[in-house]
Amino acid sequence: MAYQYWKNEAEFKKQSQLLQDLFNEQEKHYSEDKTTELSLIELAKRQRDKEIGCIYLAGGRIDNKACLGSENVGILFSSLPTDYAKAIAPAFHADHDELIVCTAGQVVVEYSTSLDSSAVVETIVLIPGEYFVAKAKWPHRISLAPLRMLIIEKENQVELDEPQIDQVSASFLAIKMGSLRGKGLYEDMTKWPHKSFHHPIIAKWRIDDAVMRKVRRTPEVCKMLHIPLLENKEK
Repeated sequence: MAYQYWKNEAEFKKQSQLLQDLFNEQEKHYSEDKTTELSLIELAKRQRDKEIGCIYLAGGRIDNKACLGSENVGILFSSLPTDYAKAIAPAFHADHDELIVCTAGQVVVEYSTSLDSSAVVETIVLIPGEYFVAKAKWPHRISLAPLRMLIIEKENQVELDEPQIDQVSASFLAIKMGSLRGKGLYEDMTKWPHKSFHHPIIAKWRIDDAVMRKVRRTPEVCKMLHIPLLENKEK
């Protein structure tokens, strides 16, 4: 089976270079003293520095030169807060489960076991080493709660210091397991027609999305937290 490369060539090269630099360092350390300090925590830090929210290591689309094609396993590594703009969007997978493993910081997951409009949205807080499995057809998303507490509840908090930034710096590994036919339009819950469909997790996303848009219009905060500024096409 042939797999399609990511059409965003600039991002493909950007991710590939970041991973290549890590591989080169690993090789150098191995040759010198057989030890290394490189880890997933370091990968997350470098993703934030380059404003790369998530990196796919396996899946149906080839996002970088280290990514391998697969019809039934998708592996991605997400670095927060950089990836919040994408990760807070609610979605469900019709044909596969998703394992979410916290690798650093605090990752807050919101989910529901039903697509019904009266479904209850549950919240689980993951710390390093803890995991959650979002079953097929379970709406789920990453909550903006840690960043919201830091930024929005302190309206004048613009000059953030390193300890405060560390509070919202987190990362997780997601492994998608199933047929991976690709996410259909209906599975992207941000695209649901407001008058035709409803789910309480969408209402929660709208609140976080408004907060994120406000954050992404503030250059000082974006620079400090390594969050991409809002592009004109997104406004």
